[in-house]
Amino acid sequence: MDENVMDTAAEAEREAGDGAGACEMNELEREDAALGDEFERGEAAVAAGAAAERDFEAEVRELGERFPEFFEKGGVLPQEVTQDCVAGKRLADAFAEYSARRSAGQARIARQNAESAQRAPVAGVGGSGGVGGVVDEFLRGLMEG
Repeated sequence: MDENVMDTAAEAEREAGDGAGACEMNELEREDAALGDEFERGEAAVAAGAAAERDFEAEVRELGERFPEFFEKGGVLPQEVTQDCVAGKRLADAFAEYSARRSAGQARIARQNAESAQRAPVAGVGGSGGVGGVVDEFLRGLMEG
């Protein structure tokens, strides 16, 4: 019986040791999480400090000087420009890049439309009108009154 008591005591001691190890791990995990949170707060503070140092009023004035039509057309910034500005790019530079991408896209579409119009086999398909001179008498009566 003494052996059984000793085995039980040794087993209880091992279990107590495992529990202490688990407590130590939980404590380390909590410290790790706290350090991670502190790091994130530090990064946010740095970003906020950088934003506080920017002169957004001057950037808006610069945008108006470089792109006066922007404010004439209502002055709503596209989301891409806002994201670039938040990422650290100057407002007017972000808008200039956006405008260049947009102009290139519009030029590409215009070129494709011109090519399509040249390939169109029928005048109606190319957008230059329908069949000329043929009017249904029934439709003419409806249009006249």
